[in-house]
Amino acid sequence: MTTTLFSCLNSETQPSISLEEQWALDTAAIGSYLKSQGIAAWKDVSGVRFIIDSLGSGFPPQASSIIRFTYKGSLLTNEIFDQGTNVSLAMQDLIPGFQLGLALMPAGTRARIYIPSGYAYGNQGVNSIPANANLAFEVKLLEVVQTDAMKQQLASDTVAIDNYLTTNSIIAIKDKSGLRYTINQLGTGATPNLYNKVKLAIPVN
Repeated sequence: MTTTLFSCLNSETQPSISLEEQWALDTAAIGSYLKSQGIAAWKDVSGVRFIIDSLGSGFPPQASSIIRFTYKGSLLTNEIFDQGTNVSLAMQDLIPGFQLGLALMPAGTRARIYIPSGYAYGNQGVNSIPANANLAFEVKLLEVVQTDAMKQQLASDTVAIDNYLTTNSIIAIKDKSGLRYTINQLGTGATPNLYNKVKLAIPVN
C-alpha cells in the first residue's frame, strides 16, 4: 500500500479552470464511463457514485471512526495505481470522496466507488495519479472499529431508551443498532433500502 489514499491537497495550487467547471467535466466523464460499461450506480450530491455489490449489516463509519478495509484503486482507464489488504486507517485521513462513499456503507459491505477529481487530488495528482484524474475504487469495509468510549455510550443510550419505553408502557421492536421503533399502521408497499429515496408524511397533532 502507498499513501495515495491520504488527503493531502495543497490549497495554494491554482486551477486552470474553476472548480465548478472541473466538477462538471468530471461528473460527465464518470457518467459516460459508467454508461459505456452498462453500470447503474447510485449518485451522491457531491458527484461521488457507488455500486453496492453486497450489503453488510454492521455500523456505517462516522467522521471520527477508525476503519479496517481492503481496496483496489484504479483510473477510469482501468490502470491500477494502489491496493491494500486489511488496512486500518482513520476516516479523517482519507481523501474526501473515499470518506463520502464509505460513510454510506454498513460494515461488511463490498462496493465500488467512483470519485470526481475534486474529491480526490484535484489538479495536483500524486505518485502515478495524474492531475484532474477521476478515480475508481473496489472496496470491502471489513470493520468499523468501536472504541471503548463508543461502546459505553451506546450501552448507556440503549438502556436509557429501554427505560423510557418501559416507563411509558411502549412495546417497541429492537434493532441491534440500538434503534427502537413501533409500527402504528403497517403498509403494503415495497420496503425501502438504505439507498432509496422516500416520501414521508409527518402527522400533525
